[in-house]
Amino acid sequence: NEKGPVLNHIDRIEAAKILPYSYILGGNMGTIKSTVLYSVVENDSSVPRTFPTMTSHLDPNAFFQVFRENWNNDSDWLSLITWNKITQENRDMMHNDQMSFEYYSRGDLLLADAGEPKYLGSYGMNDIHHNTIALEDPRSPFPVSSWSGSTSQGISKGNINGLATPVTVATIVQLPWIQMMQTKASITKIVDITTHPNGRTLTSPIAYERTIMYPESDYFVIIDRMEGTQSWTYRNIFRPTSLMATSTLDVNKNGKYELEEIGHVNGNLKLGTIPYNWQALPQKTETPTGITTNSLVWTTKNPYGKDVQLNLYSAPSSEILIEKNTGRIGGLDAKSEVYSPVVWFRTPAATSEYRVTALLSSYSTETAKTATEIAVTGTGHAIKVSSPTADDFIYTGKGTSSFAGFTTDADTVYIRKNGSVNEYTLIQGSFLKEANVSKVNITQKVDFLTLKQEGNTIKFKVKGQTSADIRMEQTFATSVMRDGSTYTQWVMENNSTTLKISTTLSEHDFEISSGNRLIITPISNKTVNVSEQLTIPLKVTYSGPG
Repeated sequence: NEKGPVLNHIDRIEAAKILPYSYILGGNMGTIKSTVLYSVVENDSSVPRTFPTMTSHLDPNAFFQVFRENWNNDSDWLSLITWNKITQENRDMMHNDQMSFEYYSRGDLLLADAGEPKYLGSYGMNDIHHNTIALEDPRSPFPVSSWSGSTSQGISKGNINGLATPVTVATIVQLPWIQMMQTKASITKIVDITTHPNGRTLTSPIAYERTIMYPESDYFVIIDRMEGTQSWTYRNIFRPTSLMATSTLDVNKNGKYELEEIGHVNGNLKLGTIPYNWQALPQKTETPTGITTNSLVWTTKNPYGKDVQLNLYSAPSSEILIEKNTGRIGGLDAKSEVYSPVVWFRTPAATSEYRVTALLSSYSTETAKTATEIAVTGTGHAIKVSSPTADDFIYTGKGTSSFAGFTTDADTVYIRKNGSVNEYTLIQGSFLKEANVSKVNITQKVDFLTLKQEGNTIKFKVKGQTSADIRMEQTFATSVMRDGSTYTQWVMENNSTTLKISTTLSEHDFEISSGNRLIITPISNKTVNVSEQLTIPLKVTYSGPG
């Protein structure tokens, strides 16, 4: 069953000529005569080439997760490291990439880790080489690192002696309207290989959650939640890149290759609306920009010759620090080891921090999505992402908070509003209100609830513990299905305006059908004689197709 997809993958790679410094790894196999291979390798010419039946691969037991839109060359994909194995292999363990991600969109690798640059000597092992988080200790600053020139340090993944920061995959959702993964880890050690080869132990642990959302296979949302008992300065690291680079020049001197001039990825950077010349920076030197902003804008030309823009929009608005550092991209030899910008979003010291980041990429020929930070009453941060067809609202925080007319007690909320609210997702919450209308109210917090309404059909998935009543105002039902079977534990309340479903809360899929409905309501009341003719103004509301 795997032959077709594997052969298709190989054929596509071997036919591609767009990356000038990539090549097929031969190893010892390169010395074997083709006549020998012919005697042991199957003639696969008759095997139909196919794409895999799945796109994303999300698995609680895997250490490499992949969200994917489709199998087009310019499909969105995002990978996430969730390492949970002890391999006793330093190549696995000492790359401190735990809970880091890479992002490909519009035909280019727009946020990448540093790979393993051997010629330039860094081997891409540390926090600065990944799209991850880093910490500062405001009480006793960490030493300046040799690999980044920064006093911030990242999560220690571990080494050959064991796993320092294992990751738990808490939630996976794969539905037609949203894909989502919630991961958790307790950070007890940070990278400090100079003075602490096994990692520096923090004075107190930090509970860290990173959640990836991919609503409607449209764009990616990254939710970072850091909660501690002491103050820490939290940073998010982003590494804009491109598969198109000005190559590093190497020369052969007496049979030995030496680097003559280090190249760079091709791309222009804006911090907010301010262009920033990142190539003029000194190498491995943390540089305060004096800029506080929500946005990093990266423009480049992808390998297919198309202009691409990434607007990375993040709340809260943050102090921006930047440096130029090395990485390997687009190939395996010295030519592909080049400079990239490394950008930190830095917040003031606090016990906890809640961050929402949207990755909004577009071709120059597309109408780009826009994003704004919106005020939160309560704790946390929220953004609004707008497109020609919908407005999305994303929030993360703690306790009961309000934003843009919504109120919730959920840790994280995603809402899509297309005229009316027809799609939302709650993590660790029990209610969502818009103005005075309760979209959903559950008698206890649930792990998650995600819902979408299309016409007269509402579908939702819920996961939690024990059992609960789920109420939805202004929701009329004629039938309810649970996990594909007719379900009867529901009633209409409040003059048939509120649906109440009673259910256990392991993990269930619901489908609510409402049929056509016409509601006629008098706008004013008047007492009249029976014989008197009267005109009464009416409000008519219809729900149904057409």
